[in-house]
Amino acid sequence: MNLTMIGCDFRSAPVELREKLAFDDAKLDRALDELVSRYDCEAVILSTCNRVELYIARADLAPALDVELIAEFLSDIHSVPAPAIMPALLSLHATDTVNHLFRVAGGLDSMIVGEGQIAGQVKRA
Repeated sequence: MNLTMIGCDFRSAPVELREKLAFDDAKLDRALDELVSRYDCEAVILSTCNRVELYIARADLAPALDVELIAEFLSDIHSVPAPAIMPALLSLHATDTVNHLFRVAGGLDSMIVGEGQIAGQVKRA
């Protein structure tokens, strides 16, 4: 299984860009459906005021998705030019993705350590 996280957070993207890339409930459902069908994957999207992260799992034989493809995907969903998105995106793979997700879920990778909002999103996802 190829596991990848591609996204931006308060360290990599200014608040103006994070606001443009944020997902409300309606847009989140549509984006997940589109992401899964477009890239034949399993996916979770975490979106708060401080981060937008896409966690993507694909079969071992399928190549991992890259920053350019996800920038295009986010551009299509949010109508923000991909070149404006790409420099802010971070990419993690395999165990680095898992480690990052545990830090996020535990509130250790937040502007305010212990932030509870993200733990609820991880649980729902």
